[in-house]
Amino acid sequence: MSTSTLFVHVGAPKTGSTALQRQATDAREALATAGLLYPAAHARGFGHHDLAFLVHGEFPTWAKPADITLDTVLTDLRSETKDHAGDVLLSSENFFLFSHPERLHRALEEAGLLQGRRIEVIVYLRRQDDLAESWWNQLVKAQGFAGPLQDVLDDPPAFFDFAPRLDEWADVFGDDALRVGDYDALPGDAAGLTQDFWAAVGRPELAGQVDMQRGEQRVNTRLSHEALELQLIINRLPLTVVEKRALHQELQKLPSESDGRLLDLDRRVEFLSRYQAGNDRVAARHFGRTTLFADPNPDDEVAAPREPLTRDRAVALMADAVLRQR
Repeated sequence: MSTSTLFVHVGAPKTGSTALQRQATDAREALATAGLLYPAAHARGFGHHDLAFLVHGEFPTWAKPADITLDTVLTDLRSETKDHAGDVLLSSENFFLFSHPERLHRALEEAGLLQGRRIEVIVYLRRQDDLAESWWNQLVKAQGFAGPLQDVLDDPPAFFDFAPRLDEWADVFGDDALRVGDYDALPGDAAGLTQDFWAAVGRPELAGQVDMQRGEQRVNTRLSHEALELQLIINRLPLTVVEKRALHQELQKLPSESDGRLLDLDRRVEFLSRYQAGNDRVAARHFGRTTLFADPNPDDEVAAPREPLTRDRAVALMADAVLRQR
């Protein structure tokens, strides 16, 4: 009979996953003391992304490849966890982006992580219009994308359609194993997600011990308007994706004020209508309610048009970013 739990936090993308992974990394010793192991084996950028990539079958073009195999990762995970009989936490939003629940289940079995443990899959969902804005920013800053937001609206990634994606996970792990959270319903500050997540893994007391922003340093935040324009320029250069994203961490440090919404109300409503039926099904199946998200707020401020980035300002910003790396 299972006495411990394997928590697999799968994202979804753009729901604060990197910040949670940063917390878990910084608090790894405190977690272990509390009986929760956050494996260090092949961690990338605070999360277990190499495992997600290799379960997918390859490293995406926007990620720096590692000279390892899935067998190596699973062997090292087994070695790190074999003497730990308690709970284990794995986290990567790429589990949900590249959705392969059957392959992941087999990998977890091979690593010995399901021996004596039940599994809980934790996923947070974000309203698709907000997700589109944030995902476009992510594509530009980290994946070398040089197109407008409209490209995301015209051809959104498959994971935006939550109903069939959650069905895939429920078919493998069961409805009872899925812990689906409403990201938009959490308090707007960092503490809301922190408290909800650590309660979900059975350690609510840790919410007050981990730092959402170590030393006030935010992680994986949106680029400011100027930094975004500069990154778009960089992304149009004949460079590899890895080379294009090399400066984005420095660009994130540029001062940034709230730019407001990128999509007006009509475009938000139209985009959400594509997912209405699926969202209603998710609401009924996983939340026991009739609607998944609150309607867009008609009073939300839409970003005012901005002046194009001048050449002199672009040169100054690039020089500042380069000097920060020295």
